[in-house]
Amino acid sequence: MVENSKFEQKNQRRWSLAQVDASGDFEDNLRQTLNLIESARTDGCSLIAFPENFLLRGDGDTIRTLGYKAGEEGLKQLRKKAKEEKINIIAGSIPEPVGEAGGFYNTAYFIDSTGEISAFYRKIHLFDIELADEFKLREADYLKPGKEVAVVDFDGFKCGVGICYDLRFPELFRQLSKAGAEVIFVPACFTDETGKVHWRPLLQARAIENQCYVIAPAQTGKNRINGVDSHGNSLVVDPWGQVVAEKKRRPGLLNFTINRNRINEIRRKLPALQHRELN
Repeated sequence: MVENSKFEQKNQRRWSLAQVDASGDFEDNLRQTLNLIESARTDGCSLIAFPENFLLRGDGDTIRTLGYKAGEEGLKQLRKKAKEEKINIIAGSIPEPVGEAGGFYNTAYFIDSTGEISAFYRKIHLFDIELADEFKLREADYLKPGKEVAVVDFDGFKCGVGICYDLRFPELFRQLSKAGAEVIFVPACFTDETGKVHWRPLLQARAIENQCYVIAPAQTGKNRINGVDSHGNSLVVDPWGQVVAEKKRRPGLLNFTINRNRINEIRRKLPALQHRELN
């Protein structure tokens, strides 16, 4: 009985994701973020995942004005808090100053429970879209694209990440899968316009195709600066494509458990990853 208990502890984790309604006020967003980290640890979670733009949400001018502060001070405070609370953090995305070249990357960080950065990922696919005359978003006007995927051993699992619009590009997720990902995080600030139709099926498809958990912490509510509604509906999808946890529209934490036995069971029963013929 004791041995079985140790086996289960090794193969499963209690994690949390944060659904937030961030603003263009970095200090207020940071305060709420630190409170959520404390709450997740109090709930017995060993990891908390945040959505895209959780420390600063607005438009290109917002990023240009406050991006350096959010990117540098925000990351410093997150690392400090991870060490204090002894919790792993998926910093869904924060602005990363490019340096002398100017501009920013939209970067997700894996911060471990000692406060060290285990890995980072710069969003590759930038959201440049025009659905109607009054609905235009061009991230490329103020962000630079990344070029490399990231998979890292993190809190006992092989973890990868894709940010928001990346979700529409299955080849990125296949690269993560080929690199060994068992869990893929999809921090997002998905628009409600597209999310109502595409959010859930795309997340389920990526989980089914790659037989991995897909964990998607999302922004909710209206962007106070550009007026765009975010879809919310943070999801945890298992390797069979089943939604095992969901948070509709309200901000707050969603706690859940993932289990490697579930991954192994599905990959054993339907060994589709072994049957791949095209690279």
